Amino acid sequence: MLGNLPRDYGKKFPVLDALSAQTPLLVDGGTKLYAGAKVKSLDMDKIVYFGVSVFWRGAVHQWTSSLRSEAPDVHLCAYEEPIRQFLLGTSPLPDDVALTVFVCPNGSVLNAMLVPWEADLLECSRYAFYISGLGFVLQFADKLPQNFRNVCAYHSPDRVIVVGTEFEDVIRQVLREPATSSDDSRIQKMLQEIAKIRAKP
Repeated sequence: MLGNLPRDYGKKFPVLDALSAQTPLLVDGGTKLYAGAKVKSLDMDKIVYFGVSVFWRGAVHQWTSSLRSEAPDVHLCAYEEPIRQFLLGTSPLPDDVALTVFVCPNGSVLNAMLVPWEADLLECSRYAFYISGLGFVLQFADKLPQNFRNVCAYHSPDRVIVVGTEFEDVIRQVLREPATSSDDSRIQKMLQEIAKIRAKP
């Protein structure tokens, strides 16, 4: 996955380049749906596996950064074991679990990584995470509504990928919240974390 993401601001974004060369399945305002299954340079199985595995790892372990800040808990409930079996390759992704993959449409993407956070909906449980231009949203529920499967990168026949600014707008808001917080220590920790990551070769 990392080889297909921009390494810094304004750098090459192979996933976006591959999709931009294709004709979208659907265009709705600033949002475009693409058939990931038809893009030869994209391995949809690996993209799905990567996204689902990050959510699962968040559920089975309490992750702590080098600055001792803890990642939010991920509760996959009854789907934790079926998702583990999917990752082991012994069963398909459950029908009531859907993964939506978002690609930010701008060349100069937000060069950041946000660990999974909860974003509940009335009709299902939902978690999301972001890494350098790619957003992953996992939805699950008993009798998950069909509209989530229609844009699922695993269950939809075309292995749909969504390109649009909507998810990027959410990320900007999430990043903006610590900056407007009165707790300056959170900002300092974030800046220290970024500095450590950028200092690595």
